[in-house]
Amino acid sequence: MAVGCGDSMEDSLDPPEAGIPESEYDLFASLIRNIDSAKKDLALAKQTKNRVNIGRAQFLLDKQLTLFDTLFIQKYGRPAVTRWKATVHEADSTVANLKEENLRGAELLSRFKALGANGQLDEDGYIITLDCKRLTLPKEMVTRIANCQRLKELTLRSGDFEDSQFQILARLTNLTHLDLSDNQTIKGTHLSQLGMLTKLDNLNLSNTSVGDDVLPQFEAIKNLSGTLRNLDISNTKLDTASYDKITRLFKQANVKY
Repeated sequence: MAVGCGDSMEDSLDPPEAGIPESEYDLFASLIRNIDSAKKDLALAKQTKNRVNIGRAQFLLDKQLTLFDTLFIQKYGRPAVTRWKATVHEADSTVANLKEENLRGAELLSRFKALGANGQLDEDGYIITLDCKRLTLPKEMVTRIANCQRLKELTLRSGDFEDSQFQILARLTNLTHLDLSDNQTIKGTHLSQLGMLTKLDNLNLSNTSVGDDVLPQFEAIKNLSGTLRNLDISNTKLDTASYDKITRLFKQANVKY
């Protein structure tokens, strides 16, 4: 909304419920991002205790704030501009979250490696192996494992993996090797989710809290009996009778108890 010389300040302001004028959104958002960046630069400069760096950073921030005040605050009023600023931050946060949720390939692998994991990419740049042993991954990074659609080998040994997270593994339909050993947090209440992994050849559940009460969960994944060749359930809470039944369910597998 343009401000004419004869307009009153009240008439020139957008009503409280109005959003950012569409024609000025890009400029407004750009200034908000520039100010945020300048504030971060100033904070970093203050850590150096270098007066020159601090002065330069403060000058650049003041320049952006002055421009912002001239173009928007004086024109639309601080209350409206404060609301619009929150809108931009929310939109930027949404975009950032979507980008995170869709991470793939080398960029995603680099995130895992930064946490101490190892892995490999195939010739097309997709993650095919991921070794996260002895790592307690942040929950959001455990969720990102589902992005690895071509993953063949996954190791989550000693990583505090939880039963509720089995639904993430269900999307890894190319998985052939899964190591969940040494996770006492696993009781096996969601093992049935693995029934989707029809290429699974090796499954390691040793030294977990899987017990006799979840035997129906093993029955729910008996469709894997045609592909599963190695099943390790040693040092669990399964008794001999359960072991015998599991052995019968997976006749073609080497079941270690």
